[in-house]
Amino acid sequence: MGSARAAEESAAAAAADRTAFSKLLEDLHQAQARAEAAAEAEAEAAARAEAAKAAALSDVADRAARQAAAEAAGKVAQAAAAAAERPVVTTGDSSNALLQAARAAALAQGGTWESVGGAGNKLRSVAEGRADLAIMHFGTSLWDTAAPEALVRASGGRVSDLFGAPLVHRTGGPLKNALGVVASAKGCGAAHASLCKAMRSDPRALALLAESAGPREAWGAQAADVARGLDGRPLCRRWLGEAVGGGELLRYDAPEEGAFRGMMSNGCRLDLVWGEGGGEGEGAGDSNGAEGGDGRVRPRSAFYKRVVMGELDAARDKAREQPAKLARDARSFGVEAGFLASAACAQLLAAGVHAPRAYRVEMRPDEASPIDSAFSMLLSDFSPEAGWTQVGLLDAGQARRSLAALARLHAFFWEGGAFSTSGGEAAAELEAAVWPAGMYTQPSMQPAAQFDRLAAKYTEHSERLGPRFHAAEDLAGVDSERLQTLGQRLQRVARDAAAESHPFDDVAAGAGGAGGNAARRFRTLIHGDPKAANLLLHEGGAVGFIDFQWTGWGLAATDVAHHVCAAFAPDALAQEGALLDHYHASLLAAAAEFGGAPSLPSRAQFQAQYVAAILDMGRIVLAYQWSRADFETPSLNRNGYNKDVRCAAWLAARCDRALAEWERGRAR
Repeated sequence: MGSARAAEESAAAAAADRTAFSKLLEDLHQAQARAEAAAEAEAEAAARAEAAKAAALSDVADRAARQAAAEAAGKVAQAAAAAAERPVVTTGDSSNALLQAARAAALAQGGTWESVGGAGNKLRSVAEGRADLAIMHFGTSLWDTAAPEALVRASGGRVSDLFGAPLVHRTGGPLKNALGVVASAKGCGAAHASLCKAMRSDPRALALLAESAGPREAWGAQAADVARGLDGRPLCRRWLGEAVGGGELLRYDAPEEGAFRGMMSNGCRLDLVWGEGGGEGEGAGDSNGAEGGDGRVRPRSAFYKRVVMGELDAARDKAREQPAKLARDARSFGVEAGFLASAACAQLLAAGVHAPRAYRVEMRPDEASPIDSAFSMLLSDFSPEAGWTQVGLLDAGQARRSLAALARLHAFFWEGGAFSTSGGEAAAELEAAVWPAGMYTQPSMQPAAQFDRLAAKYTEHSERLGPRFHAAEDLAGVDSERLQTLGQRLQRVARDAAAESHPFDDVAAGAGGAGGNAARRFRTLIHGDPKAANLLLHEGGAVGFIDFQWTGWGLAATDVAHHVCAAFAPDALAQEGALLDHYHASLLAAAAEFGGAPSLPSRAQFQAQYVAAILDMGRIVLAYQWSRADFETPSLNRNGYNKDVRCAAWLAARCDRALAEWERGRAR
């Protein structure tokens, strides 16, 4: 009995424990549920709080954004209003019709006019930035403008006459600013140029030139800023008439479409209208003339080239940053003027080689201060009316003509030929006038470091020239590895190739000019820059040469290689070998015509010189020229390898072949 009761009690206790455990477990579940519910409630409350906070922040952001947008709109409106007030143009209150026309031109695209009295006050307002342009009437004197002009220029602004030419400060010259005064603040050069361009087309403004250029019933647009003497005054028709050989010059025009304004020089065509008197003949081969009543031929036009270094922005930049290059450039214009004015050039023209005849040349070189150098050249004109034209690149037929003309130039001056041995004073004058070694690519005119940068430069250019360059047909036959290493391989031979191509340049050939002595028998006068822009083609078949800045002594093959690379179109480049044969045959024929030359190169000798010159062209193109390549924008002046991707690819492929020829030649 006792054991049964104990068992019952034990079972009852176990049941009670289970009940208690179940109750505890249930309590735990309920507590957990309450905790989870509380957590959910807390999370929901936190979420609501975050949402409220985000909403508040969003509202703040929206208000800030709306405020910022409003402020920006206000600033835009203010800027627009300010822009509408620009340029700020100051003039006096004169009723002069021309002054009012100039003011109207300055404000043609909008702006604000302010009346300011006193020349000094107007210029000071420009110097201080309170005005963008100042235009003065035609009664001011140099003493009114000299000091304030210095302030404007020192502040970065510009001062000119109404046509865009600098004011003339010359001892003994007129004291009146008879052609008006225009000043612009720093950063307003475009507005200044636009105003002056408008005035060069305004008959009321151009009437100011009637005394110098001659009266007429109607004026066309004139390059009135370019047709100036070195003293800055407009060219005088009496001076022009006397310069081209005499006769009464009634008037001249300097048409805007016949002008250029370059980085380092300016020029314009001058159309000449004569009276009854005549001018002298134009020389062999010229047809740009009309016969006067006295039976003499007088030119219908002339070309005027003007270089005043101190007036050119590019020259002033070089004076600060590259003074040696400025000195070189100043010397180059002296070379051109000296050559064109020489007796040797006159003899060359008489021999049937077409170059400008110099009517009048003025040279004011300043070796101590090249920025103060100035040159002017009044030349015979290769005008379209006389049948002359220019092309961007020469096709194969035109290339044959140009090579034949170049061969005649080379043959005329060949060492040991008639001019060389019996030229007398003309030969001595020529030696003094031109470069001892011609062509700007010669090492003495280039940075020495460029010879060590060809590999890196080729890699840089190869990437920049783009897929059209690499896909060009001329590169299809070049092994890819050889193409990738072209710059490295060219760099290894560049100095030797330069020495062979420029034997009369002491830097290239070595101290003492030993290379020049060895090559002396092949020496001739080279043009130095025979690109397409420096050639003119006549409808009758003749070829004329212009721009003789880099003319000097050198090898004919170096001149020819430059001509081929810079001037030939792709179809002419494809016929390179046949065209070189034509040049060599033309050289032999011209030398025989001019009295013979004892040391003309054989075709094989010429080819070896040409190969070295091609490699030298590769050096200058990789180191310098290809940084200016533009295959999209049409250009007359750029060289072929810088404006036609096919010409660029041809040059790369030709340098690869030339390296192989060079190596074979060295192995023999």
